[in-house]
Amino acid sequence: MNVESIDVLLVEDNPQEAEIVRLYLAKRYSHQYSVHHVRSIGAALTELDTGRRPSVILLDLHLPDTKGLDGYRHVSGAAPGVPVIILTNCNEERTAASAVRAGAQDYLIKREVNAALLHRAILYAMERQRAEQALLKVKERYALAVAGANDCIWDWEAASDSAYFSPRWNELLGLPETVAIDRLQDWFDRVHPEDIAELRRIVSAKPSTERQHFEHEHRLRHESGDYIWVYARGVILTNAAGKKVRMAGSISSIAKRKETENQLIHRALHDALTGLPNRVLFIDRLQQALRRFKRNNQLRFAVLYFDLDRFKFVNDSLGHSAGDSLLVSIARRLISVIRPGDTIARMGGDEFAVLVSDIADESDTAQVAERIH
Repeated sequence: MNVESIDVLLVEDNPQEAEIVRLYLAKRYSHQYSVHHVRSIGAALTELDTGRRPSVILLDLHLPDTKGLDGYRHVSGAAPGVPVIILTNCNEERTAASAVRAGAQDYLIKREVNAALLHRAILYAMERQRAEQALLKVKERYALAVAGANDCIWDWEAASDSAYFSPRWNELLGLPETVAIDRLQDWFDRVHPEDIAELRRIVSAKPSTERQHFEHEHRLRHESGDYIWVYARGVILTNAAGKKVRMAGSISSIAKRKETENQLIHRALHDALTGLPNRVLFIDRLQQALRRFKRNNQLRFAVLYFDLDRFKFVNDSLGHSAGDSLLVSIARRLISVIRPGDTIARMGGDEFAVLVSDIADESDTAQVAERIH
């Protein structure tokens, strides 16, 4: 049977007590101990500086060259990741407990130690250290993934009605690093008035399962006063009674995506040459005007449709580049003469249309036509 070897660095200035530890750590169970004994922190640091990495360090706090927690700090700093067990006298128990709070795996009172207790303490310390290192790696991996995703991570607990928002929240909204966000309401207070009702409905809805996911796009008020688009994802956890106990998720900036979407929509609804609304957008606004008129026949409107005289002659004689320049100039002129709220569109070629809204009578339309002419 293979015997696991455990390398022990024993830092103890009392040779008799060191020998007792050696005797306790004679071959036991399925482990073979190799004990290297030094009498001071200085000697221990010399060993560690050579690159030696023991399986565990047994450390007496009362040594010739250090007192109290200083010895632990020196050793743990020189051997990160190596579990340390404090050996102490009963009158030093408070200091030993402080060392455990500082990161030591355990402490043992010398006069109470026996072989079985020491063996068990070493195995437990090594296992806890492995678990802590594994957890640390998971946390580092998680933190790296979050940083790579560039998302804000949020978490809310119902019992305390408290929330956590990662530092990315402050970056997204232009807040100083010192500003702490610890309430879900802090999030909701920044949501655009047109978006908050739907977000509240989603978050407040009674989940149909113990773990229900949600997602929502909305605008958040930046510290500059502008609104930025974000995409929120989350999971709602409930107890056996169906009551919410926790929610957590992420918030991502989608400003670039929204900008691209808006550009695509603008291109789909506007003429590429003149920048005017195109036929599709004009028809949509005309249909809206018709629906408004059906609901209230006092909301009258008119449509003007016209083309350019002798435009074909310009194209044929001066070329399409000159024709395009003329169309751009005409578009600018038309924009300058129509009323606010009216729609001027290029329907195609040299054809244009104007939707004249909210007219009292035919004279309003005639005035617009005269300005265009």
